[in-house]
Amino acid sequence: MLRLRKDSDIIVLLGDFMLSIKSRKEIKLWILSLLLFIATFLRYIFNQFTEVKDVFHHLMFLFYIMVFLLGYMFFRSERKALKFSQFHHMFFFLAIVFLSFIAFIIYPNSEYNHMFTQYLDVLMWLSITFWGFVSIPNNLLNQVIQKYYFIAFVTGTVFLISTASHRLGRNEIFNENTIGLFLAPFLIYLCITMKNHFLRVIVYLLGGIYLFYSNAMASFVGFVLFPIFAFLLLRFKKSRMVYSLYIFVGLLVTLFVITLNSHFLTEILSNRNLLWKIYFKNIISFWQTFLFGTGNWYADIADPLLKGLHAHHAFLNIVHFTGIFALIFYLCLIIFSTRKQIKHFTVSDGILFFIVTFQFAESSVPLFNFMFPSMIFYWNLFLNKQSEDFLKS
Repeated sequence: MLRLRKDSDIIVLLGDFMLSIKSRKEIKLWILSLLLFIATFLRYIFNQFTEVKDVFHHLMFLFYIMVFLLGYMFFRSERKALKFSQFHHMFFFLAIVFLSFIAFIIYPNSEYNHMFTQYLDVLMWLSITFWGFVSIPNNLLNQVIQKYYFIAFVTGTVFLISTASHRLGRNEIFNENTIGLFLAPFLIYLCITMKNHFLRVIVYLLGGIYLFYSNAMASFVGFVLFPIFAFLLLRFKKSRMVYSLYIFVGLLVTLFVITLNSHFLTEILSNRNLLWKIYFKNIISFWQTFLFGTGNWYADIADPLLKGLHAHHAFLNIVHFTGIFALIFYLCLIIFSTRKQIKHFTVSDGILFFIVTFQFAESSVPLFNFMFPSMIFYWNLFLNKQSEDFLKS
């Protein structure tokens, strides 16, 4: 029987996530996490109430702004000077916005107008987020997002229980891939922060089984692979080099899959390889679409089985939408958000790897829409460079 010391991992984690009511500071952090999650959850019930979708859209922004306004009010006395070099990588997103503007100037049509408007919407959200990270101590925002992982995990578990008991359909409110994504970040958090190696292995194995049961294969693969990535990152220490190689290999594998005609791959990838072929053909069909994209996130697909689906590959979707240079800037945004050298593998490292892996199978991340994957992706782009400093505090 495993004995737990008074300061064991489980007691510490329960104290951190369930019983922190004695600390007024912890209560404030939980309030911010709940507000952040409400903004996210409203996005998922958005489609259930189409007649009042404008109301939900405004409520999402309201709750999100409240996270930073209250955070500033709660913790302005703890604010510390920040180095703006920690956020220089965000200029790569500005480059994407500028690129979409150039495309609209050269080709002033409705597609490029829509594309430019989409990026302006994301820029507006990122500006709010940037203000929040400049105004509020980032170690506290790191605690907010970690509590947010826990709330998402509980929500995903409740949803799985509801679907298993047939009170909800599997794709009602949340789709299957979303549920796995709700579960994985907190499991990654546990695997990285637990000091007891035996419990860490148990959580990893049970977490993998849990994600497999949720039928979210993209999330399952990202979770299973993250210890391998952690080993490589700790072995070579150069985070940007490892990320660059990982993404490069992933893109090569994608291109290789596109060249194959395999019924087996179609079954394994749930028709994703067919979508990749269609989007890739659109991209290379004309030099304009290769350089500036089509201005459409969704391809015009005749096949009724695939009609209305995005590429299920964020990197392909970006090229299809805005062109090859936008993809280069987007990859630079990811790579340069990480630390040059690492000493420790942090929770932010695990989450960022997981969500980058997720983007090889899904397209919902780059264009921020308050959904969970976009939220944790962009927040960790802001947090990763400082994540080892949070360990000291």
